[in-house]
Amino acid sequence: MEPLVEAFARVWARPRLVLALAALNVLFTIVAAHPLSSALAPAIDLRPGAGGLLSGDDGLYAELLLDNPAIGRVAASGAELAVLVYGLLAWLLAGGILATLARPHPLPPGGVLAATGAHAWRMLKVGAAGLSLRLVPLLLTTGLFFALKPLFAYRGFRELGWWLIILLVMFGFFWSLASVTVDYARALMLADPALGAWRAIARGCKRTWRNARTTAAIAAFSVAAFLAVTLVYHLTAYRLPNAPAWSFALLTLLRLGVAYVRAAINTTALVAAGLASS
Repeated sequence: MEPLVEAFARVWARPRLVLALAALNVLFTIVAAHPLSSALAPAIDLRPGAGGLLSGDDGLYAELLLDNPAIGRVAASGAELAVLVYGLLAWLLAGGILATLARPHPLPPGGVLAATGAHAWRMLKVGAAGLSLRLVPLLLTTGLFFALKPLFAYRGFRELGWWLIILLVMFGFFWSLASVTVDYARALMLADPALGAWRAIARGCKRTWRNARTTAAIAAFSVAAFLAVTLVYHLTAYRLPNAPAWSFALLTLLRLGVAYVRAAINTTALVAAGLASS
C-alpha cells in the first residue's frame, strides 16, 4: 500500500496536471461524440425522452441503440479516430508522468511535457508491445465464464444479472493487472535506456509475479475507485429533475468533476506502479 499512498500524495499535490489530463479527456470525448450529436439533434432535441438521455438514463440509451442500429454505426465511425489518437497520446503522456512524478525527487509540473517528448519513441514501442498483454484479460474472463456457467445455469434473471456483474468486475480487474504490468515495463525502460520494449514487458511480467500483493492492490484500487465514482455519479444524476435549466448545469458540473476524479485515479495508479517498480 505504500506506493499507492505516496502516489496519491504526489498526484494530489499537482491539481493543475490532473485538470489538464481531465480537460484532454473531455475534449476527445466531445470530438468523438460530435458526429453522433449532429445526427441525433434534429431527432430528439424536442422529444420528451431527450431529458432522460441528458440525465444519463442507460435504459433509454439502450432502447435507442436497439431500435436504431445505424446510430451505433455512426457512433463507432466517429469515435474510431478519436480513440486511436487519444490512446497514442496516453502512451506518450504516461512516459512524461512517470519520468516526473515517479522519481525519488519529482520535478515540477512544467517538466511533464518536456519529459513526454524526450521519452516519446520508447513509450510508443513499449505501448505497442504491451498490446499483447491485453489478450490475457480476455482469456481469463472467458475461462471464468465457463467455470461459473454451471453455477448459474437455469437460474432467474436476477442471478444472471449478478453473474454478468461478476464477470465485468473480474474483467476490469484483469485488465487493470495488465495495465499495471505495462506501467512496470514503462518505468523499467525509463530507468534503463538500453532496455528493449519486449525485454521490458518480460521484466514487467516478472515484477507482477514477484510483487503480486502490490500489483493486486494497485489494480484493485483502480477498479474499486472507478466503480465507486460511477455509482455515485449515477445515483446523483438519477435524482436530478430533467426539466429545470439549473439541473442541466449541475449535471454538467457533476460530469466534469467525474472526469477530474477519474483522471486522478488513472494517474495515481500509473505513478504507484512507477514507484513500485523502483
